[in-house]
Amino acid sequence: MLVEHALWSCVPSVFGFCLVWGRLEKVRRAIEQRDPATGLRSGHLFDDHAAVLGRAPGQLAVFVVEIEDRWDFSPDLAVATAAEALKVQHKRSSDRLYRVGARSFASFGLFSSKRHAYLRAESMRTALSVAGLEPFIGVATADESPQDRDPARLRRLAECFRDDAKTQRSRIFPPWDDGPKPPTVSSASPLVTIEAAP
Repeated sequence: MLVEHALWSCVPSVFGFCLVWGRLEKVRRAIEQRDPATGLRSGHLFDDHAAVLGRAPGQLAVFVVEIEDRWDFSPDLAVATAAEALKVQHKRSSDRLYRVGARSFASFGLFSSKRHAYLRAESMRTALSVAGLEPFIGVATADESPQDRDPARLRRLAECFRDDAKTQRSRIFPPWDDGPKPPTVSSASPLVTIEAAP
């Protein structure tokens, strides 16, 4: 009887401990999912989250953005300012920003075409420039082929393109190729027009 009473008296304490432990575990997971300095999602979540979105139809695009180093912006302030600028410009797009470096972050999205993905990159560049930041943006896109939509591969490719952008001092790399060049006038005969091939 005494043993049973003692066991029952422990139940509230055990229950309270479990509640506190559960809340602490929830807080721990939330901290691990966010970069504490900027509030962006942690980079180690990128591949899993992009893989989920990548199952949907459409053009999957991965953007890796690095903010140019400047004396008046610390890395944390530069990335936090960039996140706020994109939040204002793109509304919910800021939910999909992942910090992947001291001055860099990654983002992804589904678009109806490759051209629309590049329009988003240009929109990002404009928003960041207005905020006083100079970005280098690498863009990697993939069609609906499963092997092409591997998030880790796309992120590595976008990082390579970001590095190319820095080397070539280009804000977005690779540059958008909008199809065949328009007809041009021959230098030998100004009156003769060279037609673009059909």
